[in-house]
Parts: sequence; structure tokens; C-alpha cells
Amino acid sequence: VFKYGCSLLESDGHPPGKRLELVLSVASVGDATDSYYTDRVVKWEEYTSLPSLHYYLVIAQDKMSVEFFYREGENWKSAYFTRPEATIDLPAWGLQMRVADLYAGL
Repeated sequence: VFKYGCSLLESDGHPPGKRLELVLSVASVGDATDSYYTDRVVKWEEYTSLPSLHYYLVIAQDKMSVEFFYREGENWKSAYFTRPEATIDLPAWGLQMRVADLYAGL
């Protein structure tokens, strides 16, 4: 799981015993067939059942391609990004990520 702009560790000042919540999961797609099933079926079903999950990103390794899934009320919506200047909004955190930043250094 890739964490962008925040930390979810108890040692970062969270009260002892406080339940930590997963709010963003990023899957990095490798082998097309296996990853598709794992990231879009197995992990999707598991992660989207968590009420705390706000965002789910699937990031391609072989090309600039980001699938962005986000919770809107009880429903999930999606967007697809392929341009480096595109911006992914994470309003639950008050953040924005540029697609180019996700691929920086690669």
C-alpha cells in the first residue's frame, strides 16, 4: 500500500488503542492477467467493504496510466488518467496529486 501525504502509524501521535483506518490503497499493476484479477476483483471486494476506505488507485508500471476509484456516499465512481499534468483530487484529505508525481524517478 502506497501512502501519499499522510501516515497511519500509531507511533505518529495517535492515542494508544485507537483503531487506524485505511483511507487510500494503491495497487501497482505488474503482470496484466494476474494483477487484473487480484487488484480489480480480490482486493477490490476486500478493500471496498471497509467503510473507512475513500480512494483506491490502480497504477500501471509499464505506462502512465492511473485508474482512480473514489467513494461518493454509498457508491463508488471512477476516473482514468493518462496525462502527466492531470491532477487527482483527494478532498477527504484536502490534497491533490499530479499523475507525474506518481511516476517521478521512474
